[in-house]
Amino acid sequence: MPAPNPRSSARIIGELCCANCGYRLLGLSLREKCPECGLPVERSLRSQIDLGSLEGRPLESGRTIAASMTLLAIGFCLTLLTRPIVALTVVFRPIDTELTIYASDVVPLRIAIGITATVGLVGIVLMALSRGIIAHVSSERPLTPRRRTMVIWAVVCLVLVDLLLLGTAFTPVPWLVEQGRTARLTWLIATLLILRTIGHGTLLVLLCTALSSIGWRSDRYRSAGNALQAAGPMLATLTVECLALAAWMLRGTFGALLTSRTSSGPFLSVWLIFSSLVAVGGIYLLMNTIWIVRPLFRAHNRLGELVELVPQRTTASMADASEDDRSP
Repeated sequence: MPAPNPRSSARIIGELCCANCGYRLLGLSLREKCPECGLPVERSLRSQIDLGSLEGRPLESGRTIAASMTLLAIGFCLTLLTRPIVALTVVFRPIDTELTIYASDVVPLRIAIGITATVGLVGIVLMALSRGIIAHVSSERPLTPRRRTMVIWAVVCLVLVDLLLLGTAFTPVPWLVEQGRTARLTWLIATLLILRTIGHGTLLVLLCTALSSIGWRSDRYRSAGNALQAAGPMLATLTVECLALAAWMLRGTFGALLTSRTSSGPFLSVWLIFSSLVAVGGIYLLMNTIWIVRPLFRAHNRLGELVELVPQRTTASMADASEDDRSP
């Protein structure tokens, strides 16, 4: 007689709901289907647990890792959402480089820079609070020393750039005051924004590495495959945005670029469009992160906490039991 299928003797002992309709599946066998919608119980189980526990590799402190991962994504998303702010201000409120940095027409630009830097620093703080995820990524998929160094320098670069932007927005540095014109200010802003782009690109690689490292534990991530979140498209978008910003900064006289929508139109339009795409990509990245780690937030997210394997007696074991019963 063939050996029984282990799944036939497994039943749900924890709080597991149908992934389709939410019906409570307590007590049902893995071979059964949801009484309400007919979705196989095993499919609901796989979509709501850490798949690593099926292979004997459960994730330690799943909730902590999930919270750290989400915090990292929120912080990174905040920094990306600030990218279109300065571009929007420059496009719709062009300034004259002959004006002093204290002129009223320059105020919107300085406010935009201040908001960008402040929100960026908040995002960096949130990412720093999620430092536990770095240790997890290192254990699941070790980071090379070179990549680890790149991450550290990227964070340091972002902190310094945002602090300089904040200082430029609210307390103009002396060499800007001596010049007394906005031309030098715009050069400084553009340079800092380019450095900010490089830092964001490096952290994007880290976050996508962490997603792929944890993603194999998610049934949804496995079903979606590599198309769910890849760093390539966003890195390409950041590169085009950076090139448009550099071209806007380097071409001709800044006075013509800032005061004429016609001459600055192509570069500013590309900068605005691609910075907006990066912001949308940040939201998409955050939603993917929440989608992937959601099973790890559950109180019961391991196979042994939700499923009990009931010993099933074979014909041979039942015959042995009968022999024991007949023995004096």
